[in-house]
Amino acid sequence: MNSGSDQVRADDALVHDITRLLASGDRAAAVRLLVADGDIDVSFLLAELSSEERQDLLASSPPAQSAALIERIEPEEAATALAGVELEVAADILGELTVDTAVEVLEGMDAGQAQELAQGMDEPGGVPAIFESYDEGTAGRLMTPNPFRLERRLTAGVALEAVRVAARATDAVTYLYVVDDSERLVGVVGLRALLAAEPEVPLHRLMTPDPVSVRTTTPGRECARLFRRHRYLGLPVTNEANVLLGLIRADRLVRLSDEESSEELLGIFGAGEFHAAESVFATARGRLPWLLINLATAFLAATVVAVFEDTIAAIVALAVFLPVIAGQAGNAGVQTVTVLIEMLATTEASSMVVRRALRRELKAALVHGAIIGLLVGLAAAVYARSALFGLVIALAMLIAMLVAGAAGALIPLILRRLGQNPALGSGVVVTTVTDVVGFLALLGLAAALLVSR
Repeated sequence: MNSGSDQVRADDALVHDITRLLASGDRAAAVRLLVADGDIDVSFLLAELSSEERQDLLASSPPAQSAALIERIEPEEAATALAGVELEVAADILGELTVDTAVEVLEGMDAGQAQELAQGMDEPGGVPAIFESYDEGTAGRLMTPNPFRLERRLTAGVALEAVRVAARATDAVTYLYVVDDSERLVGVVGLRALLAAEPEVPLHRLMTPDPVSVRTTTPGRECARLFRRHRYLGLPVTNEANVLLGLIRADRLVRLSDEESSEELLGIFGAGEFHAAESVFATARGRLPWLLINLATAFLAATVVAVFEDTIAAIVALAVFLPVIAGQAGNAGVQTVTVLIEMLATTEASSMVVRRALRRELKAALVHGAIIGLLVGLAAAVYARSALFGLVIALAMLIAMLVAGAAGALIPLILRRLGQNPALGSGVVVTTVTDVVGFLALLGLAAALLVSR
């Protein structure tokens, strides 16, 4: 029952010990303590340190220990921490990381500094080659090069022995990819099939041909979509000639998928990404443009209300239901936006799929609008002691919900068609549309059916 509070006290004690070591100048001991306790999230602790203290913490310990610490914080925070570390020391620390993690840290640095650091690394065929050869955000940058592979001409017995040898040397053996004499990816073999086969059976008879793969130029967003769709343990990466060059590991795909989902969720309202080490100014600067856009659109909705000022003055009860209709329709619109963005991220957005999604969302909006409209209309009729007033409120809610469903479905699709990120600010646009239409429907119907009588 007290395990949660016990863990909090243990974390507090650990933070106290680490802080004491840092204050005394014993950076190496602080890193050893951090690395030894694999459960604590060190991001918040590093965020409390100055940039100089973070740099000293990494530079004062052996590269392997500093690398173990780097692996437990966000790449952007690691990039910030390494930015002021001496070039040779930073290169040694990056050299202890997996290739894809090291490349991800480099991507968080200033371009010139990252280039200089990559060139200073003593592994020309690894991190520097990946960083310099492929564009940021592509599968080439995400992959770990030279994955384990089996030659097509091998027999099951020879292939199984090769797997045993490779498994003793590394834990990076996931799928058993099969290549031809030109190193082109031709298939994948399941371990169960390999174990069950007679030793003399040719490997090409056991393999599944043409496995799912990505090119080095495939966008990371597409890689994340494939992962969410298939849940593979890794994605093989090939060049235009289908030569197997690398593998995007499952942990990288999980992180990439989570990042994409978080960016989409935050982007719906223009909130941007969050980083523990990010300054207040950087956070405010990333969100301010969308807040200003939202302010401008709020004035648009206010203008609609101002046009019907006489109608509100004549029927004051309308003011009670304006926020109800706007809020309900706005929430419905954002729900639809979220569903559509998830659909675009996890399925092929063919014209048939899009039409089916639009029909589904509009039908759902009609059902929701009818139910919510009926409930709100009954409440309005009782409140105003007028059946006609309740009818106006119910019709306005139905119209607003239908528009919310249509806008929530169409806006992400339109943004995608224009080549933009469909998640970026969709929520701001949808809530503006629902506010304006909701106010216009309610006040317009009231002016026509109530005031003019």
